[in-house]
Amino acid sequence: MKKRTFVVLGLFVMLLVSCGSDSSSGSETTQDTESQPVTEVVETYPLNEFGQPDVPKEVVASWPAKFCSLAIGMSRDEVRAIMGEPTSSFSDSSANQDEWDGYEISVSAFYDINDKVQQLDDSTGTSNLPCESSRKG
Repeated sequence: MKKRTFVVLGLFVMLLVSCGSDSSSGSETTQDTESQPVTEVVETYPLNEFGQPDVPKEVVASWPAKFCSLAIGMSRDEVRAIMGEPTSSFSDSSANQDEWDGYEISVSAFYDINDKVQQLDDSTGTSNLPCESSRKG
């Protein structure tokens, strides 16, 4: 009788422990998903006193020519290999984009659900690109 009670008690404790860990990990997942920012600043560049990426001028100066070499249909990885890490990235159910923004240059790549470029855009219209400022697929 004692052995049977011990086994039942042990199974009960194991059940409580496994249920407790499942419910806490489930709530952590929910909290993590809810707390994820929609727009994030990529921490490749140090932040300035305003909390914005402080990109060196020579890096920003290279963006227009690099941006003009991008094409509709490229993958996000291909774009980042050419442009470098974006200064911000935005993704939700309605939009998916990377942006390179510094000094007077602001260009964006918009991706489809497969992370393929569907639009390239000069976000401010003042970047003096040596190519079309907006290209759509």
